[in-house]
Amino acid sequence: MEMEDIGPVKRPKGWGSRHTMAILGCWAFAMSYAMRFNISIAIVSMVNQTAVTIDKNENGSNFNISDASGTCDHLRVVIEEEFDENGTLIEKEEIVDEIVGEFDWSPTEQGVILGSFFWGYVLTQMPGGILSHRYGGKWPLGIGLFLAGIATVLTPLAARTHKYVLCLARVVCGLGEGFAFPAMHGLLASWAPPDEKSKLASIVYAGAQFGTAATMIMSGYLIHGNILGGWPSVFYVIGTLTIVWFVLWCFFVYDTPAQHPRISIEELNFIEKSIGNQTSKVKVPTPWRAILTSMPFWAILVGHIGHAWGLYTLLHELPTYLKNMLHFDIRQNSWLSALPYLVMWILSIFITQIADLLISRKILRTVVVRKGCQSIGKRHKMQGYLNWHAYILLSDRIHIIVLSRYYYNSNKYDSSWDN
Repeated sequence: MEMEDIGPVKRPKGWGSRHTMAILGCWAFAMSYAMRFNISIAIVSMVNQTAVTIDKNENGSNFNISDASGTCDHLRVVIEEEFDENGTLIEKEEIVDEIVGEFDWSPTEQGVILGSFFWGYVLTQMPGGILSHRYGGKWPLGIGLFLAGIATVLTPLAARTHKYVLCLARVVCGLGEGFAFPAMHGLLASWAPPDEKSKLASIVYAGAQFGTAATMIMSGYLIHGNILGGWPSVFYVIGTLTIVWFVLWCFFVYDTPAQHPRISIEELNFIEKSIGNQTSKVKVPTPWRAILTSMPFWAILVGHIGHAWGLYTLLHELPTYLKNMLHFDIRQNSWLSALPYLVMWILSIFITQIADLLISRKILRTVVVRKGCQSIGKRHKMQGYLNWHAYILLSDRIHIIVLSRYYYNSNKYDSSWDN
């Protein structure tokens, strides 16, 4: 569709194609993170914890991770009362809601399985950016998540075939998802007017936290209800939702507003005049030397490595810790594991509005707002970890609310398109 000049730029009223793109983008990242971390909660019920012990050569002891001595008091129930010869009450206890898994993977093997996704994920980051730049972001993102969805649906079959086949399925899932962020960056650059960029980006990327939290909670109830066999339903449901998303993505999203056959003339004119002409006939070589010698680049890189390490470690290990060490049942485990990401999802939406207000009214400079958000987020992340470990040492219960402060980080949605 060609743009028609209708005079001064005027924001069209009502729902537009850019909003549809943002909602489907939010759904895309919800599914991306759901497929990325669904195995974190599912593996709790996949593994037969009573058959798994930590190898003595690894930590110097024969500590059994299935030992219930550290179980939280509220998870114990008295099933029989007896009295000894002195008349003292003897309580025999049983842990409620124990689900026995079908695999006897060791902790090391579980770690390899949980991490295998990232072997594929890291390989398609830069190729995803190159393909999206040359051909647009719609199909790299769409096809990538579609393949990840297929791999997710096949995950139960892969797990029951062999643990290495499961690892392969997770690698394929990672390969497909590696295109998501680079492709979405390009789509937002083409669809988001400057004064709506933070809002549309926050909607899109908030899907990551929503998808993580929703997956944790939903998975707990699917497994507890033994729906479609228990833990396999986690992969069936999430994989199917991703395939449904792909169908809608094919019909309703296009690389640029000009390519959209159903966009209104008013919205097309508004977007293209607001953004301006972003194309250039001159091919500028990538300044690799300047990039690699840039201190701001290294500061962002190191900061993001720390953020990603904390994020992915907590996402993958927290459900297993809550199960093996504190013996929370699967439903409680799912809610506690989801809590930090529910808070992050809510804050990511509101904090961007405050950041936009500070910048638009020139209360603070853009760089001050971005550095401030990043610094506050990292400080609370570190404090959350310290408090978390302190509570673990001092108590047999985990004070999970401390971790809600872990994700007070809005810079991701306000500044550059980082993932």
